[in-house]
Amino acid sequence: AEHLAVPHEAQLSDFRVAAQYVCSLSLHQLDTIFARVEDDYQRSHLCFHATFAYSLLRFGYGFDDDATIKFKSKKDGQPIDWVVGAMIYEINQEFELAMPIANATSSPSMHIRS
Repeated sequence: AEHLAVPHEAQLSDFRVAAQYVCSLSLHQLDTIFARVEDDYQRSHLCFHATFAYSLLRFGYGFDDDATIKFKSKKDGQPIDWVVGAMIYEINQEFELAMPIANATSSPSMHIRS
């Protein structure tokens, strides 16, 4: 959201409009308009990252376009990334993932090799 100049608290539709805009630009336009994104890789992949984030929020997590989203990069001073976010999401979806290993039941399709 920060690279797209979307406020830290915005409707998902605002993020969608920003993603559509950035995806409509040529690479030359992207380099000019988004020069503040200093990392070449980050700048050249803005469309992919924005589309992925929007699709995940809208279709993966089921947020409506009028939902207000708070975009954060840190929580209690610690960085939040997709891995941590995915872990938090999965734990909230599957009760067994939140249980200590000693209490988890084993299934025939899940073997841990040492």
